[in-house]
Amino acid sequence: MPGVTQRRCWPLLYTAFLCTILVLYAISHAIYSFPSANRGDEGTITASPHFLGSVQSYCRTGGSLPTGEKYMFYAPHSGFSNQVGELKNALLIAAILNRTLVVPPIFDHHAIVLGSCPKFRVHEPYEMRAMAWAHISELFRDGRYLSIADVLDITSVASLVKVMDFRVFSLFWCGVDILPACSGSLCRSLAVHTPTRLGTLESCGALLSKPDQVPGNCVYGVDEDCRTTIWVHKKGAANLSFDQPLSYQKETFTSSTKTQEAKETNRKRKYGPKKIKEIQETLGDGAQVSNFEVLSFGSLFSSEYKGVQLHVDIESSSDTLVKDLVESMNFFPFTPPIVDAGKLYSKKRIRKSFFCAQLRLLDGQFKNHWKQTFTTFKSQLKMVRDQQDPSQVLNVFIMTDLPRTNWSQTYLGELDEDKSYKLHTLNATDSLIEETAKRLSREDYGLRSGYFPPVNVKMDIQDSKPVKIHPDILLFIEEVICSCADLGFVGTSGSTLSANILQLRSGNICISNVQ
Repeated sequence: MPGVTQRRCWPLLYTAFLCTILVLYAISHAIYSFPSANRGDEGTITASPHFLGSVQSYCRTGGSLPTGEKYMFYAPHSGFSNQVGELKNALLIAAILNRTLVVPPIFDHHAIVLGSCPKFRVHEPYEMRAMAWAHISELFRDGRYLSIADVLDITSVASLVKVMDFRVFSLFWCGVDILPACSGSLCRSLAVHTPTRLGTLESCGALLSKPDQVPGNCVYGVDEDCRTTIWVHKKGAANLSFDQPLSYQKETFTSSTKTQEAKETNRKRKYGPKKIKEIQETLGDGAQVSNFEVLSFGSLFSSEYKGVQLHVDIESSSDTLVKDLVESMNFFPFTPPIVDAGKLYSKKRIRKSFFCAQLRLLDGQFKNHWKQTFTTFKSQLKMVRDQQDPSQVLNVFIMTDLPRTNWSQTYLGELDEDKSYKLHTLNATDSLIEETAKRLSREDYGLRSGYFPPVNVKMDIQDSKPVKIHPDILLFIEEVICSCADLGFVGTSGSTLSANILQLRSGNICISNVQ
């Protein structure tokens, strides 16, 4: 009976077909739910939507953290100078909200880019958080983790704001094995002697990157950004409207200026008038958000644009705490390994009085201003030369991004051939850089600068793997060397490195050398 057999088989075939579809759907959902990050344009990290979809639904607080403590996370980005500014804004906000700030590692130069605030073209806050966690995972995986508090001495704010190293937070709050991010014996011993709960950076990152909020008063994603909000700390300033002027610069991303202006106007309409929000009233005690265990911000970058701060305008507050904190953060010196390395180079390598020039020539806008940069350098050096004994060789330390092999057709090449000058440089392969990197990894300044759990740690775990040298260590040491230049200093106009050196010189970190 062929017809009967076919009729009996159809239900079985239909059931098998449905089962196959369900299995394929389950497999695809599992794959897509696995946290991931992809490389986007210009080498930046972009968040996969599946990273944001893989969200835990509960807080993971560990028993070794202070009872009832609340935390604050933010997403660093861009170059080191911007990351320092973001850290300062984060410290201010954490102090006002009475939260413990999770201090992040140093991010690779421009691994994550925010975009343009004046043009209303920036990543969403949840995207910035996801990209930040993806990059931190990369630093963990590659053994290149270096806390920003490993290189900046932030102990001056210890009495004003609570901080915690990211590794301590991820170990006890996320249940993550932090051993790959440890080089020093303190960190490694903490990692080895603390049982984890089989958490992963990816799952915890998904928890903290989610837009809006995670149920159970767990994580609140702060989704205000520089397009929508200016944070202030002034009573009565809550939710005032601020009509942010748009930028109509000549450079456009289309062939028509009118088209570009129309796009910018549409972006402004999309986000509405910019709001001035009082941060204490919006996120602090008394606000519903204050009940959440973790506040997770996106970017906290801010700069002045047309006379107004783009996103964070807290320094002008009359609050005594804010004033004291701003004063304490005015100058964050480098930690001892970096300062000692710069002093050692000045005293043992140069050995005599010297002049320093910081010449930024290859990056961004600076590559189009060689003539102005060299003209300023030449005139300043002549003034110093005229004040010296003409029979004496003038020592000059050169801090530049232009490789020495490319000096021949520049003023640097002329100086290098002039026997009345002796030019000094430091390169990334110098043994001083390696020794400083080893000391930074060994000392664990980042862990020691904030809350450390009351656990028994045996300092018996040494790290045998080679130390990964962070590329910025060279710049940090060069800045200290320039701060020790007792014959003077000239920097590139507009360079943040030049501004850093001037601040170091005013801070007298090399007081035995600097006049």
